[in-house]
Amino acid sequence: MQMEFAGAFAQRCRESDLSVGIQTCGAFRWEAFASYLPLFQFIHFDLKLINPHAHRRVIGAENHTILANAERLLEAGSAVLFRMPVIPGYTDTGENLRDVARFLHERRVRTIHLLLYHPMGQSKLPRLGFPIPPRFSEGKMDAANTTARASEFFRAEGLEVTS
Repeated sequence: MQMEFAGAFAQRCRESDLSVGIQTCGAFRWEAFASYLPLFQFIHFDLKLINPHAHRRVIGAENHTILANAERLLEAGSAVLFRMPVIPGYTDTGENLRDVARFLHERRVRTIHLLLYHPMGQSKLPRLGFPIPPRFSEGKMDAANTTARASEFFRAEGLEVTS
């Protein structure tokens, strides 16, 4: 996130009586972000993988900072909506769904917003040197059903699910 630009832009919006929110994956330095926090009326925070080993394997980075920032935002009383992109074979595993539910319950969060996976950027993968995973091949993935199953799981865990 470009902190200085986002902060200046948010300040101008607030001065114009506009509601300001931000979307983040949580990978930011808290010290740089904290001073801008009062400018945002809501925060959409994307949770992908809770297990640190799975996060490192799939995303390629540690998630300690991400999870710590989620905690800090809640402790600060921010209006945080946790969202989860439902990516078949990655974020929709039983282990991850349980981990996400536990993470939210432990923090007394009652709602999760599920994001339906879409293959819009998939065609760019080969140009970037990445293969298209076999499970993402056309006809081998049903994102709507995958999201519906995740929704059923979270509802059974007592969470309100939005999408």
